[in-house]
Amino acid sequence: MATRVHPSWVWLALGAGVLFNTGYAMQAPRAEAASHLAAPQHLKTYAVTSNLVDLIWDAVASATVYDVYENGRKIGEATQSNFTASGLLPGHHYVFQVVARDTAGGTSARSAPLVVATKPAGPVVNVKSYGAVGDGQTDDTAALQAAIDDCPAGGTVDVPAGTYVTAPLHMKSHITLYLEKGATLLGTSDITKYQPIWSRWEGTEMYSYESLITGQNVTDVTICGEGVIDGNGETPLHDDAGHTYGSWWDSRYKEPLQNPATQLVSNPDYTQGLPYARPRTIQFIHSSDILIQGVTIQNSPAWTIHPVYCQNVTVADVTVHNPPTSDNTDGVDPDSCQHVSIINDTFDVGDDDIAIKSGKDAQGRQIGIPTTDVVIRNDLMRNGHGGVTIGSEMSGGVSDVVVRDCVFNGTQEGIRLKTLRGRGGVVQNIVYEDITMQNIQDAAVHIDEAYTSNGVPEQYTGQVDAGTPVFRNLVFSNITVNGVKQAMFMRGLDEMPIQDLVFHNVTINGAQQGITATNVTQIQADHLSINGVPWFYPNSVKTDLGQATYSAWTNSEFRGFWDGVLQTGSGATPVLLPPGLLRSTAGTVAIWVRDAQSTATASQPLVSAAGSQGEMSMILTTSGQPQWTLQAGDQSITLTGTQSLADGRWHRVVATWDATSGRAFLYVDGKVVATAQQALPAGEDISGASFLAGGSGATGEMAGLELYTGAISAAQAGVHVPIALPALASVQWAGAYPQNPVDARGDDQLLYVSPLVAGDPYLTQPRNGTGPWVFGLPQVSTVYVAYPAGEPLPRALNGFTDTGQYVTDTAGHRLELYSKAEPAGVVRIGPLPGASSLVFVGP
Repeated sequence: MATRVHPSWVWLALGAGVLFNTGYAMQAPRAEAASHLAAPQHLKTYAVTSNLVDLIWDAVASATVYDVYENGRKIGEATQSNFTASGLLPGHHYVFQVVARDTAGGTSARSAPLVVATKPAGPVVNVKSYGAVGDGQTDDTAALQAAIDDCPAGGTVDVPAGTYVTAPLHMKSHITLYLEKGATLLGTSDITKYQPIWSRWEGTEMYSYESLITGQNVTDVTICGEGVIDGNGETPLHDDAGHTYGSWWDSRYKEPLQNPATQLVSNPDYTQGLPYARPRTIQFIHSSDILIQGVTIQNSPAWTIHPVYCQNVTVADVTVHNPPTSDNTDGVDPDSCQHVSIINDTFDVGDDDIAIKSGKDAQGRQIGIPTTDVVIRNDLMRNGHGGVTIGSEMSGGVSDVVVRDCVFNGTQEGIRLKTLRGRGGVVQNIVYEDITMQNIQDAAVHIDEAYTSNGVPEQYTGQVDAGTPVFRNLVFSNITVNGVKQAMFMRGLDEMPIQDLVFHNVTINGAQQGITATNVTQIQADHLSINGVPWFYPNSVKTDLGQATYSAWTNSEFRGFWDGVLQTGSGATPVLLPPGLLRSTAGTVAIWVRDAQSTATASQPLVSAAGSQGEMSMILTTSGQPQWTLQAGDQSITLTGTQSLADGRWHRVVATWDATSGRAFLYVDGKVVATAQQALPAGEDISGASFLAGGSGATGEMAGLELYTGAISAAQAGVHVPIALPALASVQWAGAYPQNPVDARGDDQLLYVSPLVAGDPYLTQPRNGTGPWVFGLPQVSTVYVAYPAGEPLPRALNGFTDTGQYVTDTAGHRLELYSKAEPAGVVRIGPLPGASSLVFVGP
């Protein structure tokens, strides 16, 4: 199986940029107390108005509170990695910094300063001046719309405290609609006041009723304040003749009578249903630079915030509340939009909290406008069908989405991606990281390419065509779940499996079921833990795609089964491994072992597996020789190394097999020590019933177990740096000899090392921690620098070539590899500002 290098988007921090980066003069801040805490990084804004600035930064490990400074003066604290600085003056510059603190009293250094300018103050138009009453009874539509129409560019429409009954309002460019505390815009229940407009509903263009706040072809619009926008979805509708009907949430009104609603209708009969799709509370169409900040939005007739064909949309510090019984009342639905930020919001709704969309079926593909560059951070999702959902209307494509530092509490699903045959479109480059979930009613991760609740799947032909949907390049990192019915449900198509998934540091507690998977391929998993149930839960459901089987996992890699060193010996408890990972078709087992005994009366157990049709084992014999055995059907293969590994040193033992070629290899430290060429039965289960690492036998140590569902190459079987292996301090420098000042410990803990530098000696940092690397080379050598991805390259790397390869540490940080040929003699590199940089020396 070829090594896959995941694209750089996985590790880039996305979000709004710094507004200013100037030499703004300010007094140097005082030094903070020494601490292990890192200074907060990537401080930036996510919303700016004339009187407030929203700040966000990367969360600091072990930090419990953050102090925020404005112009050198502390102005507040935050328990999560964002803060709103309010009460600011319009048109002024402010300098912000953040300090992290922990429970032990430790504080970090201050973050790099961020200089921000508030927006200038413009004219203020008070709706009361136009006759708005705000008594909750009077129809204030005319006064509100007149104030909006008269507001000059750069001005603000001010809505004082009161309840203003209104029909749909139409926004225009370059204005701010400000709702003061205590102000409520209440949607009228007179259905005749809602006119049809051409829009998009559930992925199809059709007529919809105007939304309570509608913007078409506008730019630079802000809706902000501490007030409420109430869609009045629960109130029975009436017409101007006094007839009363059901509310917007009536089951008769879920979809228009003719779906799609492409014709205007005269004299509709509301007792039968609606002629057009329901209104949203806020909808912008073909618009840009939209900010919705601070307000509370509730009781939406349908989706709450729905930008369509828009760019640069920010939803910040907003609370959305719709009852759980209100149908289709999603929180935010970015629909064929680019550059969307949804930050520090709270959702408690009757459908998906956030649902990312891009059109439906052939029409969606023909329009072909994807949703891209979406950042969802520091949000709280309460209730709802899905915390963050993509699809099912995704025919235009969805890409480059980062969901980070969010909490899902009580949602039906946690992470949800859904589509079906005939929809087409590609969903790719999606990152979910630093997510906490609790009390999830169904699956923490639900990925379904055979969804059936919105459209009829096309007939299966076995062919890949324009209607075949694609889910690929999905990353799930640092996710903790406490309380869930099922850990994961993943169902791909026969003709298009779900592909390229990364699971890193995913811990799921209290799951009643494990993982159900059909047609999933190319997985990388490390430190994936599901407590109380097996990792993988096959054969649990039957679908039109066939029963879930062990063969669902193809071209996949699994590691991180335990940290540090596992002891074997008398009474040792083995590690239970997930069933269903290995079959006789092809596979690989790789592990680091150490046996200090020159003689033993029993073999040292490494890995053993037994399935319904065969078994596999890897041991060190009583003589210390590595031995691997595969038995499937009536065929059996045993490979034994000739050299004893009972020398007290660490060795990497790899067994790999492929039934197609009939070849099996046993490697020790990257060298073939035994091989076989014989027929191998394909498709036999060899790890479904029991799968163990370690156990009773001769005393020894093992670490860094890796499992592959396919055979790996000789290069991959070479010496890789294992996970958390203390004995790496013994790595020698081979062709390089360190000279002062240098630290040649070679014991940095790495999760993955590119084959380019696998086994090469490396420097973790200069001895003084900040200066350059200085070392000597006896001959011409290639020097590789591993530098943090996403960081600007320093001058010290001028002349280096990007190899396209990388290493990652156990925290999941990606370091890109840059190379340069250096002559014999003393080499000096740096200083490099990246604290986690490494230098490798190759031949």
